[in-house]
Formats: sequence, C-alpha cells, structure tokens
Amino acid sequence: MKSILLVENNDAIREILAQSLPWFGYKADTVSSLIEARNAMQSNSYDLLMISASVDDNRYLDSLSFLQKLREGESVQDRNIPILITGSDVLNIDEAKMLARFNLHYSLKFEPITELTQKIKSIMKA
Repeated sequence: MKSILLVENNDAIREILAQSLPWFGYKADTVSSLIEARNAMQSNSYDLLMISASVDDNRYLDSLSFLQKLREGESVQDRNIPILITGSDVLNIDEAKMLARFNLHYSLKFEPITELTQKIKSIMKA
C-alpha cells in the first residue's frame, strides 16, 4: 500500500481525506502543521507528500517556503518525494514559477475525491 503524508490545516478536509484515501488503496498519515510534517518525514518514509497551500505555521514558515527548503535539503528522499499541493485555483506568478522550478503538482482544493485520487495515481507512476 502506497503511503501519503497529508498536511492539511482544515480539520474537516483533513478528516474527509484521511477517511477516503484508504478506500482507494492509500495509507494516509495526517498532520496539521509544517512542524508536524517535518517530524513525520524524519521518522517515516512516504511515497507522496500532499500539502495544502494554505498551511502557514508562523513559528516556522509558509507551505511554499517549506517545500522550497525540502527540495533544496540534504535528504535525497525529501528532495525527490513527489509533492501534490492542494489549494485554490488561483496562483500568483511566484507560486507558478515555483511549481515549475521544483516539479510540484497542483490540485484544486475542492476537487472531487475520484479526480484527486486519479491525479495521485498518475503522480506516483511518474
């Protein structure tokens, strides 16, 4: 079973995804902050990092800065893990450039679960 780390600060969305992903054959660990995500990645191996663009941990940094640090980090697994960012359908120019630069995948926040899992499946095949 493929393993996903889900980083989502919205409790309702996190719960829906945590309950839905196993139905599609994915094991999902869930966290609500970037610090929890960093800790989970240090102690576990994941096939995909699925992170909300809205996660903002003022004690640490925002999700896009977190991903940039992850891609530039020392850990080979962290640098190479597929990443799916969920968020609104509006990207500013800096976010769009970062997605291209760091080979990040993007999904609408309220995309139907069947479409979202198809996207996950295609990312994991790549």
